Amino acid sequence: MPRTSHVRQLDQSDCAAACLASVASSYRRETSITQLRDALGTGVKGTTIRGLVNGAEALGFETSAVRVDKEALSSRFTLPAIAHMSFPGGVHHFVVIHRVRRTRVKVGDPAAERVRWVSYDEFIRNFSGVLVLLASGSEFVQKSGTRRSNLARFIGLLTPQVGLFVWAVLASLILTVLGISGSMVTKVLFDEVVPYSLESLLVPVFVLFAAVYIVQSLLQFVRQWIVLHLSQRIDLPLILGFFQHIYGLPLRFFASRPVGDILTRFGDAMTIKNVLTGAALTVVMDVVMAVIAGVVLFTLDQTLFFVVAVFVIVALALIMSFRIPFRNVNQKQMAQASVLNSRIIDGLKGVEGVKLEANEKREMEGLEREYVRSLRISFKEGMLDNAQSSIMGLAQAFVGLVLLVLGTSRILQGDMTIGTLMAFIALANFFVDPVTRLIGLQLSWQEAALALTRVGEILDYDPEPDSSDELRGSGATTGDVTFDEVSFGYSLREPTLRDLSFHIAPGSKVAFVGASGSGKSTIARMLLKVHHPDQGVISFGRISVADLDAKDIRRGIGYCPQNVQLYARSVLENVKMSSPDASDAEAYAALRKCGMADVVARLPQSAATVLDEGGMGLSGGERRRIALARVLMKRVDLYIFDEVTSDLDPASEVEVMQAIYDHVGESTAIFVAHRLATISGCDAIFVLDGGRIVESGTHDELLRLGSVYAEMWQLQNERVPDFRKRRHSMSRRRGPEVVTAPSMQYLD
Repeated sequence: MPRTSHVRQLDQSDCAAACLASVASSYRRETSITQLRDALGTGVKGTTIRGLVNGAEALGFETSAVRVDKEALSSRFTLPAIAHMSFPGGVHHFVVIHRVRRTRVKVGDPAAERVRWVSYDEFIRNFSGVLVLLASGSEFVQKSGTRRSNLARFIGLLTPQVGLFVWAVLASLILTVLGISGSMVTKVLFDEVVPYSLESLLVPVFVLFAAVYIVQSLLQFVRQWIVLHLSQRIDLPLILGFFQHIYGLPLRFFASRPVGDILTRFGDAMTIKNVLTGAALTVVMDVVMAVIAGVVLFTLDQTLFFVVAVFVIVALALIMSFRIPFRNVNQKQMAQASVLNSRIIDGLKGVEGVKLEANEKREMEGLEREYVRSLRISFKEGMLDNAQSSIMGLAQAFVGLVLLVLGTSRILQGDMTIGTLMAFIALANFFVDPVTRLIGLQLSWQEAALALTRVGEILDYDPEPDSSDELRGSGATTGDVTFDEVSFGYSLREPTLRDLSFHIAPGSKVAFVGASGSGKSTIARMLLKVHHPDQGVISFGRISVADLDAKDIRRGIGYCPQNVQLYARSVLENVKMSSPDASDAEAYAALRKCGMADVVARLPQSAATVLDEGGMGLSGGERRRIALARVLMKRVDLYIFDEVTSDLDPASEVEVMQAIYDHVGESTAIFVAHRLATISGCDAIFVLDGGRIVESGTHDELLRLGSVYAEMWQLQNERVPDFRKRRHSMSRRRGPEVVTAPSMQYLD
């Protein structure tokens, strides 16, 4: 019988992956949300029912999606099952059903802290009627996760720094001993010096106290220096290692996650670092202090020590009672931080569109709404911390009062001296304060635990695989390109490419044309090994792309993308990104080929001018030509130009196309274009429609064919639509035209 397991989602698009992870765990198959997101085809919009079924089958489950009568939910289904929920406002969600009774349902909501029973009526109120039933099939394999423990992964960063850690603990140990010694000197002062008027001992006692304070200050300085040094030592491998892992991930990882969420994970890594260097060391030092002080207190007076021990028990109970509320609010806070960051980034990136549409007010309302949600969560966290601190402060004050009253009573009874009481109260601080600090670290530990999970999910994501050693760096990327019955689709949607087959001979110039969304740019990205075929084979010569290293492929192709990306670096640095070892003279030559020499000369520092982020301040055509110059820095066998003239005027278009042909020479060139005039001289033109090649041939052959390509050519060059006539025709209609289009509902 499956056990009841519960996996929480990391963000709102993870609910399907979290539900499947919960069901898999119920059958003792451990897997991570990150691994499941790819199998389910999860994107920023979430997961489809179809994607959930396919992902479950990939794990070996026998799966079926069924629609059931809500009133018949109590029928016998294989449980646990995944239910689709639909809430007001078009919000979709997935939950796990573990048990069904006549009046209640046991539900595992990945957005909630734990599995809980809800009333039958409450459940069916938002149940859409769709169930995904799962059973462990013959191919299902029970296995525990082979992932490295998140905690072990980061504890490993401390191993090389054991020496510094030991020195810090040793300094803390000496500080504790000195503090206890000072308290014992207080006992001698009031039990021996004062009662017997030993005035001659006052100066030595003063000197002793002064020496202790000086040594304590020096040791505290040394300990803090060690902590700072330890922090620096851990920072480098942790943060830069995380960056390195991020850069090694495939592009599909970034396509399925908002930028704000990825940035928030870097904040999570910093949280982990702070806990590793600060909180972890504090715990060790406080435990050492508490143990030593506890032994001395027990030796001084067992009765009073019992009072302090009761306080510690109360403090531990307080920690446990606030643990779950803190965890809930911390998780909400991290998730909301991702949403808020994404909102801010989107607003800043699209600020021009916001202003040109006069949408500043609406954008601010959206930002304010998300920020207010963040403030409310922070307020809840603050109130929890306030309540815990207040209760702790009251308990601590009450303990001090009990110690004072009980100690005074024992003095009056002759069971204790004044010096012993004063020493005990002073030493009690060495016992109580560490416990209080440990309680204060609760929030940090809660945040670190969640941060470990969130960062661990990214570290568990496999980087782009390398090819075999024999093929790596072999220069197998040639201009001899073959697609053999290749099909591909994004996120388990309708296929973008369907059984696509063609061959491009070395040295030829070919073009792909067609309507938007027909798959032209997808072909280019598959040649760059950004996407992998769902079926079929792509090859360079006789070598399959699947057997080649992605980095080697990309180094061996000159690629000018449809969306130009410039960086906040100098013009020269932007141009030389494709060829870092090239000379400045070669970069200048590439700029001249693209007609950018005069534009660059007018910049404040010529080609050394640092561009604004994204190349702001340059026109679209200027950005396009700098990106093209980057490609013309390379001498390779294959070039791909995706909408290379989209931002150019007719004169610049001619200049750029001539520069491309002059540079490419005998190499293979692939053009993705809407402007047919720019590719009319190609050796072959492939016309795409719905992911298939519907026509192919030279420009003249396709015009004589008189079909799709000829129609496109006429629209661009011969037949000019009369939009005014269309407008007048529409105005004579009696009512507004309602246009509907099929859509695919994505469920998150």
